[in-house]
Amino acid sequence: TVGRAFHQSGLPRKEVFITTKVMCCPTSRRPEFCTPEHMSKTGRGNDKLVHDPSKQLTKSLRLLNMTYVDMVLLHMPCETPDLTLQAWKMLEREVAAGRTRAIGVSNFNATNLQTLVEDATIKPATNQVMFSIAGHPKTKNVDNTKMLFGSPLYGSDHATLEVCRKHGITLYAYSPLGGSSKINVLGHPIVTSIARARNYTPAQVALRWAVQQGVPIVTSSNNPQHVDQVLAVPHIELSEDEMDRLEAAEQ
Repeated sequence: TVGRAFHQSGLPRKEVFITTKVMCCPTSRRPEFCTPEHMSKTGRGNDKLVHDPSKQLTKSLRLLNMTYVDMVLLHMPCETPDLTLQAWKMLEREVAAGRTRAIGVSNFNATNLQTLVEDATIKPATNQVMFSIAGHPKTKNVDNTKMLFGSPLYGSDHATLEVCRKHGITLYAYSPLGGSSKINVLGHPIVTSIARARNYTPAQVALRWAVQQGVPIVTSSNNPQHVDQVLAVPHIELSEDEMDRLEAAEQ
């Protein structure tokens, strides 16, 4: 586990940035993640049971054997904006309590994010979304009734990126190589063409496309050669024409 690996590493806690996620419930997107063990009473007369992200954070801290994390992400919006705000307010209290240094969101589209920012006391530090070449539709139409990975529903579009930039929220790209979205980024003809011409790997081209437009990436590998290739990404650069071609790439 992450906690065991950290404690065995001997590294000072301040040198490791640890993020965990908590669910926003109820939600129709991934209802199987909403479990009774994370329910608490409101304490407001009728003692209604609600999903409590603080309980999930407590469990994460216990598993990590730590007193705090650096970032807690609300995994996705709840069923309604009011429920999302309620969960967010609980996380704001965790910042005040010192159990997390920062809070952010994940899989929030432009509408979800704008609505939350308007009523939040603490603005989300980051929005972690699926974002890749050929997987970032420019359409601003958001269908809140369908679960479509790689669609504007999950914040994978430019409208979400624009809202993040407007409010100073860092958009982080997960699956920048298309894993979760099932998009063949590494085999896309535009990606492979640029990679051959520049003597880069397709992965370096795909990752640099995100980084060069100010979007940090979340990726991993247990292959030392692949790790070295990723670490080289900040030191390469794509031309304006190459960026435009990658921007226009379609599935």
